Amino acid sequence: MNCAICSTEIVPSNDSEEHIIPASVGGKLKKRGVLCRSCNSNAGEKWDSELARQLNFFSVVFDVRRDRGPAPAEKVQTSSGGELLIHPGKPMTAVRPVFKSSPVAGGISYEIQARSIDEARVLLQQLARKHPALDVEAVLAGAQVNNDLLDGYLHTSTDFAGELAGRSIVKSALCWAALQGVSGTSCPEALEYLTNPTAEPCFGFINEPDPVLNRPIGVPLHCVAVSSLGTAGQLLGYVEFFGWRRTVVQLARAYSGPTVHASHFIDPRTGELLELDVDLCFDHAMVASIFDYKHCLPDQVTSSAAPVIETMLEKLRKQEADRANAEMVERAFRECGASEGEMLTEEHFRKIAASMAAQFVEYQSKLSRR
Repeated sequence: MNCAICSTEIVPSNDSEEHIIPASVGGKLKKRGVLCRSCNSNAGEKWDSELARQLNFFSVVFDVRRDRGPAPAEKVQTSSGGELLIHPGKPMTAVRPVFKSSPVAGGISYEIQARSIDEARVLLQQLARKHPALDVEAVLAGAQVNNDLLDGYLHTSTDFAGELAGRSIVKSALCWAALQGVSGTSCPEALEYLTNPTAEPCFGFINEPDPVLNRPIGVPLHCVAVSSLGTAGQLLGYVEFFGWRRTVVQLARAYSGPTVHASHFIDPRTGELLELDVDLCFDHAMVASIFDYKHCLPDQVTSSAAPVIETMLEKLRKQEADRANAEMVERAFRECGASEGEMLTEEHFRKIAASMAAQFVEYQSKLSRR
């Protein structure tokens, strides 16, 4: 085997394990004998890392299963001017805690705004080193837990592809073709783009028509596919992320190799493989119109993204409800008057129930005002 990009012969000393869909966005399929170590390393550092950055918001929100662990928390802006961190599988938090001090008559006043009771405890313990008389647990018992809803909308970047991430997309299609027995030299358009910094992109975006046959509605799937069937002599690739970032790649404008048609689908939330297929029966005129942005108009992008966005919002709604419930329970137990390890009495349970009821009414009232 030769490297799909540089054509160097792959031997044990320079072989590498290439993720056909980058591992940073949840790709699981990895193969040796596709890229040499040098090409794999360079692509990962330059191309795949930029793709992962652009898609990180969705990787976080959908809690994508990655071999290297959860995606890094994503910082987002709100329309009201605030900043929040979105964490994989966890509630949103403020970017950083607030710790302020100001002089008052006879001493110093401290204001602490923490993202959790545990974080507040750590901050208070640090403060107690300076003020040994501070009763950390007593202060926590009187702490105000704020269950306010998000003030405004979230803003996140919609950038996709470009010079670096675009090469990651083309590389995925090329490597998938190599796994089907297609040599890199049979894909001149892809090789030119990957090896020549000034080459014109050999990919374009498509939202209509949908290349995925019998698409499962609302599934944020990843896909890589390659086909020479019905392509007017071209070898075409298709790469999709999160169910709506859809890209057609022209690997070869004039392909003379063996007939090939193969696809790989995965749900990055679970790692489950999906039994789906694509239709890439596009002639040269159709590919030219795809490259000319004729098939990714704003209303087409909105239409293809909407089901996936609704799946995302439903997940966030459930996550927010779980967070609110957990905080209500924690607050109710903290306010019932029981000491840690103490057997709860009927009076404790009565106070817990009353606190939960009051908090639930308050929470529902906030929801109704939105």
